[in-house]
Amino acid sequence: MRRSRRRVGWLALAVIAVLAAQVSATGSHLRPAAAAAQARKVLWIAMENRSYNAVIGNNAAAPYINGTLVPRGGNATNMHSESHPSLPNYVAMTTGSTQGIADDKNPAAHPLSSASLFSQVDPSWRAYQETMPAACYRRNTTFTAGTQYAVRHNPASYLVAAPISAPRADCNINDEPLGAATMGALANDLAAGQLPEFSFVTPGICHDMHAAPAGLACSPANSTTAGDQWLGQLMPQIFASPDYTSGQLVVFVTWDEGTGGAGIRGMDCLSEQYLSDAGCHIPTLVFSTSVTPGASDGTFFSHYSILKTTEELLGQPTTDLGSNVSDANSMLSAFSL
Repeated sequence: MRRSRRRVGWLALAVIAVLAAQVSATGSHLRPAAAAAQARKVLWIAMENRSYNAVIGNNAAAPYINGTLVPRGGNATNMHSESHPSLPNYVAMTTGSTQGIADDKNPAAHPLSSASLFSQVDPSWRAYQETMPAACYRRNTTFTAGTQYAVRHNPASYLVAAPISAPRADCNINDEPLGAATMGALANDLAAGQLPEFSFVTPGICHDMHAAPAGLACSPANSTTAGDQWLGQLMPQIFASPDYTSGQLVVFVTWDEGTGGAGIRGMDCLSEQYLSDAGCHIPTLVFSTSVTPGASDGTFFSHYSILKTTEELLGQPTTDLGSNVSDANSMLSAFSL
């Protein structure tokens, strides 16, 4: 009997020693194994033209973001865009490079044949575009109260040239009108738990925080507040969706570029010269059931970091889209993903 008890005691001590060694090896970045194993879907929301300080801490203009989203998710306090104007950033965040683009011209001027996150996960992706008149629409619309679609905010529509043929064909199916924040294709897929592996969500001009173009009257007139209210309608549906509550979904809310600073078209926001440029410093929030509420991290991140982290979460090679991505800082450990 004594030998049996001694054996049980030694076994217990051995188990404790193994667990202690595991804790020591992982340090302070322990994250729930179940949550990490379940994360199989990623959704991006791309907002527009606001620098970090114009959103984070601006309680008057963005009460939902600061009062609800920041306390609930993770805040990347040192996130940077790649360039100016909008299009180079959308291309960079999905292909791993600006592809030499330094303007906002339509896909006819920039028919890209580069590999992308869309081609990596194809056919399990979807781009939800608010007020886009038809699937994979490759032109701007005339901005009115009902049509506020800007093709430069829809990177999938540019990836139409050979040899990357699968995304070109699937664009006519998977790049679809979003509907409204509370109804339509995105709302239906959220409610049904039928999001694909990768989702790219783009609000229209009146809801993405971009200043409204001349002749378009958006409500409210403050574009930051308009975007904040739109997120206030959409995000509760995401948080209540089966994909999110089950721990399968990771959400990134980011901005394409900031405002102010040098604002030079084609500038390299990731160069030493512009690391402190206000127009390159953008907000980005991260959400998952594994993220510590209210967490923040000051590591230098860029859109390439979001792309790399998405590849890691979806089991894709981080070297497929070039060294900008493979060399970027991952966001996995910073936000317990």
